[in-house]
Amino acid sequence: MTHDTLIIYAVHLKASTGDTNALKRAAEVDSLRKVTDKLHSGANFLVLGDFNIYSSNEAAYTKLLSTTGSGYFIDYLKDSMSGTWNKAIYSRYHTQSPRTRSFQGGATGGMDDRFDIILMSPKIMENGGITFVPGSYTAYGNDGNHYNDSINRTHQYCSGSNNRRCNSLFIRPYTRICEFKFRHTTSG
Repeated sequence: MTHDTLIIYAVHLKASTGDTNALKRAAEVDSLRKVTDKLHSGANFLVLGDFNIYSSNEAAYTKLLSTTGSGYFIDYLKDSMSGTWNKAIYSRYHTQSPRTRSFQGGATGGMDDRFDIILMSPKIMENGGITFVPGSYTAYGNDGNHYNDSINRTHQYCSGSNNRRCNSLFIRPYTRICEFKFRHTTSG
């Protein structure tokens, strides 16, 4: 494997609150870390998906970021979000749930959880062959003004309001996006 290879792991960890579910998420992360800890220290890798993690203190989260072993992850938002994440001050980072009423199944409850996450290897956070673009990490369609409410509940229509209206019907959780630069080098 070369330094221009990007490895992507997708996860959907155990859902719901409670100690039993948190322990299951931690066990799922243990399985992932057994794989990533075998990668070389210069590997470019990501894990993304629906983590169903509720706080920075949850065992699954701390295991992902634990620097024991070379396969740990960096959370770009770690310094911005400590403790329990379902607080109004973190509303711009929330990815679930875009609706307060049920429609064709799916989660309800309003925008109050940070479940959809992208974590990166230390190498991606460095300036190298594959690099994270600072400031590009966002919850697509979330303007941060809908804490514990439907994402489409507003009387002001800003850019992307049609996306919020459509997404409230079909997406759970909201999509997390970020950008990366790929540096092309030539030999000779």
